[in-house]
Parts: sequence; C-alpha cells; structure tokens
Amino acid sequence: MAIDDVGVAVFCRVCHLRKKPIGRDAPSVMANSLCDRDCPGYYEEPHPGFLWPGEREIEEGSKEE
Repeated sequence: MAIDDVGVAVFCRVCHLRKKPIGRDAPSVMANSLCDRDCPGYYEEPHPGFLWPGEREIEEGSKEE
C-alpha cells in the first residue's frame, strides 16, 4: 500500500470552525459544527483538502488489507 497524502484539520478564519473536506459529505451529527461552502471564508486561505483529518489517501488500484 503506497500512502500519498494524509488529511489535516484546517480552520476557517471567518467562522473559526474546522473546514469540511472539498467534495465530501459530513455525518449529520457533525454537519452544523463544520465550515462549508456556504461560509464566505470556506474558499479562502487556508484551503481545505480532500481528506478528513487523519484519513490516508492510497494509490489507486491498491487494496487495503
């Protein structure tokens, strides 16, 4: 398994909430406690990534065992 990237927590400078990863759905219990695209600061620096904090991206085609 090749590890390409690991998600990190990114916080919004406008609402001060943790930013939701781009293109990812949040569990309903977390939805109101995360900054999302409705906030004017979501697309400002620091930019959110595509992974949840601690989540690892693996090389396409490999299997986790």
